[in-house]
Amino acid sequence: MVSSLRGAGKGLPSRWDRYTEENLYTAAERKAKREAVSRILGKIKVKTLVYLGCNTGEYTFLAVEKVTRVVAIEGDHASLDRLYNTAKEKDLAILPVWADLLNPTPAIGFRNRERAEFERRV
Repeated sequence: MVSSLRGAGKGLPSRWDRYTEENLYTAAERKAKREAVSRILGKIKVKTLVYLGCNTGEYTFLAVEKVTRVVAIEGDHASLDRLYNTAKEKDLAILPVWADLLNPTPAIGFRNRERAEFERRV
């Protein structure tokens, strides 16, 4: 059964995989946002950054320039696939993780102690 489901989501339309090219920002607003994000990233002192809702990675790629590694979390398969391929191609320290942030995984297992809930694991 599982083997027949592999790749079932491939090619499905995505709402977010063209976010970088098709958003509501003007060129000036996009530039201002990139500068603001870069400035904020320059002030934080962490080795690992967890980016929730990373879309296709436009700001994830800014983050990885400032920190050692980025855990990029996204619920849209096509967007995450695009981010993964770019990170792999450029050999960037980005770990793409699929998660539904509107319905995060709960603790599971015997007495809910075998695996912590998503918020704790992150």
